[in-house]
Amino acid sequence: MKKVRVEYEVYEYKELSKESKEKVLQEWYKNEDYPMLTDNLNETLKELLKENKIKETGETKLTYSLSYSQGDGLNFTGNFEWKKYTIKITHTWRYEFASSSDITVMDENGEEINSEKVEKQFKSIYLDICNELEKQGYAELEYRMNDEEMQELCDMNGYNFSKDGKMMNL
Repeated sequence: MKKVRVEYEVYEYKELSKESKEKVLQEWYKNEDYPMLTDNLNETLKELLKENKIKETGETKLTYSLSYSQGDGLNFTGNFEWKKYTIKITHTWRYEFASSSDITVMDENGEEINSEKVEKQFKSIYLDICNELEKQGYAELEYRMNDEEMQELCDMNGYNFSKDGKMMNL
């Protein structure tokens, strides 16, 4: 049996060339799964509902598809109270865009109202909330760390790299 010792040259992020740093960033985001996106969007949804004086009266479900494809978008469903009305939002479409949601406005007796003005007013608020959340979602997906932020992340975690930017934490 032989024992072989292998040595590698490893570099800290700050020691890499500009091209190698770019490779590190590309690899970092290649497999990013954005684990906090749904939580962040749900938190903002709760804030926007509160700002618009819309009270959740059951489970609210937020769904989205944010990949710049036809039919992409964001919507939320559930039961709500707004002003003196009960609102039921459902979504049965294949696509996630907000305007594909069905909104039913009912009076205090649970009877569907026939007021175009009230329905239009609530739908406008609903679409504004969805549009705001969609913008936030795309902003989070498009965000990329700058060189300084990546440097801090690598320093904090003790990441090392080969000269060409391949991670070398052994």
